[in-house]
Amino acid sequence: MSYNSLGRTDMKVSSLSLGASSLGGMFAALEDEDEAVEVVLRALKAGINLIDTAPWYRKSECLLGRVLRRVPRQAYYINTKVGRYPPQENEDEGGMYHMFDFRAEKVVESVHASLEILGVRYLDCVHVHDPEFSPDLRIVLEETLPALAKLKEEGLVRYIGVAGYPLPVLTRLVREAPVSLDTCLTYAHCTLLDDSLHTSGFLASLEKRGVGLINASPLAMGLLTHSTPPSWHPASEEHRALCRQAAAFCRKHPHGPFDLARLALLFTLAQPRVPTTLLSTACLRELDANLLVLSRPLTAVEAEASRRLREEILAPVQGCGWEGVEVKAYWAGVDKGEVMRRLYKGRGASAGGGGEKIAGGGFSSTHGEPVMQRCHVKGLPGT
Repeated sequence: MSYNSLGRTDMKVSSLSLGASSLGGMFAALEDEDEAVEVVLRALKAGINLIDTAPWYRKSECLLGRVLRRVPRQAYYINTKVGRYPPQENEDEGGMYHMFDFRAEKVVESVHASLEILGVRYLDCVHVHDPEFSPDLRIVLEETLPALAKLKEEGLVRYIGVAGYPLPVLTRLVREAPVSLDTCLTYAHCTLLDDSLHTSGFLASLEKRGVGLINASPLAMGLLTHSTPPSWHPASEEHRALCRQAAAFCRKHPHGPFDLARLALLFTLAQPRVPTTLLSTACLRELDANLLVLSRPLTAVEAEASRRLREEILAPVQGCGWEGVEVKAYWAGVDKGEVMRRLYKGRGASAGGGGEKIAGGGFSSTHGEPVMQRCHVKGLPGT
């Protein structure tokens, strides 16, 4: 396992890190909690030292709390998030109105809850989770991030940052944040399908500011595997069809069969200047396969197959993500004005149906075209 500096922080992170969304059953039902516990322990023993979780991942923090109480605190970095939560079952509209809550008071409440559940005295990093779902990005800039900065001053959080999908939203938050950001987590932008992490200049802009990158989802949330991606996956049918074609190419290759997930993971790990890549699993077999990839570089034949996948089969969607799909779905089912009234009352904002324009004082929709990603309205899995 190799280790890299994470921006200007003092963290030296493993090149492969553990995403804990699977521990919360976000991609498939968690059938064996004891195996999930063993996954965490085996990952730490193998040298993985960064674990990323979130309240949104339901049981994930609780399960990690069971494990981490048995592990020396200096053996790992633990990151969690604020801003996105499981919907309240007893609320109208399926609890969707409180699923995204970026208020300062909720930030403080959430961090204290995570500390207790995880059984730690401090959190290494806390990210604002999917800020693209805020009804106005100024809420994140003026409330969420300052609240995190205060918790950092108090010593409960060592580093703070933002985590989401749309690079334009993350770019704006990093550029306009009223407090110093330490890290930024983004996903599915450094894959065989989409390497816009580099080509957009986003990574370079983080490096210029000393913000450490945490890269996630090298398998494009299950697209770049031989399995069927989850039903909630926001990718277009063209993405899905081409990824099925890529899987068939790997299976039928005259020098194969090849494992598409292995080729995809190695492509991501080979990209320059990426300190760490999160990969999520609750399965020991999958963890072992991922760890094995680190010690088995691409053969010449695999490298050629990987090149053909990218340049021939996946070329039609190269660099084209699914930005826009899920935020649009969320706001189609949840009235933005009602969210402002329920959560941000007293800010002087109100809105009519749909909430595309928020009238009155206080916050307003000022970030241009809605950026739409990362809300699974039905089923509610997530990253």
